[in-house]
Amino acid sequence: MFSIVVSKQDTAGMNFRSVFIESFSFKETSEKFDSNQIFEFENFELLTINSSQVFADFLDKRKTDFFVFASKHSSTAKKPSLTTHAIGNFSKAEFGGKDSELCPASAFLSRNYLFGLKEQQSAKFLQGFEVCLEATHHGPFLKTPSIFIELGSTEKEWPLKKPAEAIIETILKKTSLHSNAIPCIGIGGGHYCPSFSKRVLNENLAFSHIAAEYALPFFNGDSFQKMVSNSIEKIKLIVADKKGLGKSVQKNRIKAILEQQEIEVLFV
Repeated sequence: MFSIVVSKQDTAGMNFRSVFIESFSFKETSEKFDSNQIFEFENFELLTINSSQVFADFLDKRKTDFFVFASKHSSTAKKPSLTTHAIGNFSKAEFGGKDSELCPASAFLSRNYLFGLKEQQSAKFLQGFEVCLEATHHGPFLKTPSIFIELGSTEKEWPLKKPAEAIIETILKKTSLHSNAIPCIGIGGGHYCPSFSKRVLNENLAFSHIAAEYALPFFNGDSFQKMVSNSIEKIKLIVADKKGLGKSVQKNRIKAILEQQEIEVLFV
């Protein structure tokens, strides 16, 4: 079972909820979670929570195989976007979760969602929306595998039906933990992972956790081990953005950490 999570505090989330129920075949059940009715369709359940998704650590009490957070995305750049990312923190947990803790993530599901969003961008004529991965960031902290898929990045986009449908159809059509791609973790680069997103779309690679350049001052061997152990597929490749590792002292430190590992490292 895949549990789709939307929040009453999230404008986009309530937009998603309406579209799931009104335009797709989600049916009301007799069960409630967080005092809200649960809806189901095939191997999905739709959970509505009352709190912010990034602080929803309590979700672990709900037994499921995977949590899919359908959420809004905010950005100071204000560029319309459709994104997906793993969750966790490489340093202080300023937006939910736990300090320096990552949650179980799937490289294959991330890849499938990125392709799904790209297909929906074309099918629904959303060329003004950027489609990309994001680096691992924010909460909640969960032991259950989880992923965020987001509609951004301002109040103008959150209530729109077409991009909401793009997110929903990606979830319904592309939710699969299967792929023949190479499972990777990503190190370095910007928050919106332009290099890694491009490589997923053009090469046989899939990324679970990604540590952006801004996270690298806090990155160490323990961080690396958490990225690997919290990837549900066996990681076979470390991909490092050599231009996005920071200044020389930090770059050399990160390179030394990566080259000590038994997993192959690809500097791109």
